[in-house]
Amino acid sequence: KMAKSIGILGVGQAGGNIAEIAVSLGFQAALINTNQRDGTVNTRVEKKYFVPGYSGAGQNRSIGLKAVKENYRELIDFVKRSFKNIKLLLVAFSTDGGTGSGMSPLLIDILLDQLPGINIGAIAVVPDRNVLAGNRINATTCIEEISRIEALSSVFLVDNDQLRKASPQSSKHQIYLSSNNQVMDAINNVLQVTKKSSLFGN
Repeated sequence: KMAKSIGILGVGQAGGNIAEIAVSLGFQAALINTNQRDGTVNTRVEKKYFVPGYSGAGQNRSIGLKAVKENYRELIDFVKRSFKNIKLLLVAFSTDGGTGSGMSPLLIDILLDQLPGINIGAIAVVPDRNVLAGNRINATTCIEEISRIEALSSVFLVDNDQLRKASPQSSKHQIYLSSNNQVMDAINNVLQVTKKSSLFGN
């Protein structure tokens, strides 16, 4: 079986959950978190880096940012060790919290610099609209930072609000699980379609 050419790097709790689904679909995946307790629930993901000296970022983006600035060498080494022969690395994270939202834009910027020859994109989870104002500000700031990164490849926005509309009775957990599954299925699907060839090329 051909190894998939896309790797998934989950940052923070939402990112770790997406990495967990990615593993079950046969993707190379790894996760980074400031909170060891969050990361241990992702039992399928073997490669994990917990930023030393942190116990989560408590929805505070500046803590996530600080974690990258203090540990970027270790983070780069971890990513280089975790993925083999990939063409595209997708960094998965929620835009509205502290760890994923705070770490990912700077981390992506550094990875673009340090991983020549590998395209880097993002799977960015956008919160549903009933989250707190602080989380909405986090999301807006994070998306602004991401959109400023010139060399960034594909960005998949995961809109939990759309799913909330489709199934208003679902719990938060069900909605997150469902949207994470949908985005990974879609990416997996794209890979399968592009493997097919025709007389006219791809």
